[in-house]
Amino acid sequence: VRVISLADRVLTIQPSGNNMIVSWSTNALNFQLQSCTSLTASWTNVGTAPTVVGGRNQVIVPRNGNQFFRLFRPTAVP
Repeated sequence: VRVISLADRVLTIQPSGNNMIVSWSTNALNFQLQSCTSLTASWTNVGTAPTVVGGRNQVIVPRNGNQFFRLFRPTAVP
């Protein structure tokens, strides 16, 4: 059994020019970064695969109005 702490699932979002850098711990295995434009809208997977930078997963996404992000773990993960 692998235990994933809440701290491993905390997202960090930093502005970078016209983009945002979204990062989280590499200890959060099998999680998918998702986004939506409103908390009442459907969540969709961010299509960019993360790269590992300084021991953290990192995705660069363009700034595009209101954006919300979360880490989602499908229930059918081995």
